[in-house]
Amino acid sequence: MSRTIATIRGLAETPNSGVRRINGYRVHPTVLQIEEGFNVRVSSDPDLRVHINSIKESITAYLTFENPKNKTSQGGLLDVFPALKIRVTNDGTLFIVDGHCRITAIRELIAEGWDIQGIDIDASKLSAAERVASMGRSALGKGLRPIEKARLYVSLADTFGWSFPAIAQHCGGTPQRVEQLVLLGRAPTEIQAMVENRNLTADSAIEMIRKHREHPEDATKFLTDLVASKGTRPVGKGQIQVTIPRKVQQHVYEAISARSGALAKQLEAIEGTDGWEDAEMEIKLPAGVVQQLLVLHAKKTDAEALGKLAVVC
Repeated sequence: MSRTIATIRGLAETPNSGVRRINGYRVHPTVLQIEEGFNVRVSSDPDLRVHINSIKESITAYLTFENPKNKTSQGGLLDVFPALKIRVTNDGTLFIVDGHCRITAIRELIAEGWDIQGIDIDASKLSAAERVASMGRSALGKGLRPIEKARLYVSLADTFGWSFPAIAQHCGGTPQRVEQLVLLGRAPTEIQAMVENRNLTADSAIEMIRKHREHPEDATKFLTDLVASKGTRPVGKGQIQVTIPRKVQQHVYEAISARSGALAKQLEAIEGTDGWEDAEMEIKLPAGVVQQLLVLHAKKTDAEALGKLAVVC
């Protein structure tokens, strides 16, 4: 019977595997593999580059603390960061579960001439779904961006069938926020790209995706045009929402209150019929208030922003 190598212990006992046991397990950096599509981080994110550079600086500072010329590490760098979490496949491949930024930093240092012989590792006993969820709460040193969380949550919801409350429990946050980010993670790729490139905030994208849930292509066109009109400035939530002045809101409220009895009867007559929410109802407002609403409407490119209120003066 051939020796199994689908465990770290098995690999440590296998000649030329690059893995050895030292009160735990240590592996040569070249042995570790990155699983295609597993890591949700945006590789082009400038903040990610800053984070990786900071890890490199921590490693080099540690190695040269006593000897400025020392560029060699025989140890596992546990004094710099925790052991990397890995999983072992049946054929002995070591895939990283937690530690993508750390292995990237180490590989870059090796390419720059630093001699780093080993990294301490620890086997993950999590299920496939739990390994994905672990990214949402481990993220050592740098939390995930909303777009990264969105893709993580979609994977948990669509691939593993996790509910929003389950995702929130394992990754943090609320089920409501999970639902919002899943909307973003399922949005057209054009919208996700705008958020990924920081042309558009996550919440502004979610606002439009929710508004045009039945016709996502409308949200894509509106946001694409809006982002193009703003140049290099990112589009925030305030730029896609109508902010009605408090004085105008008060006039609208008073107008509705004055006709509350009649409006209630009209609603009672139509409520429950197909499309009743979109039925037009007449409310009388002072001409000055109507003028303010028209000016406000003209400043917004989204014609639906004021709803379907029919104003008669």
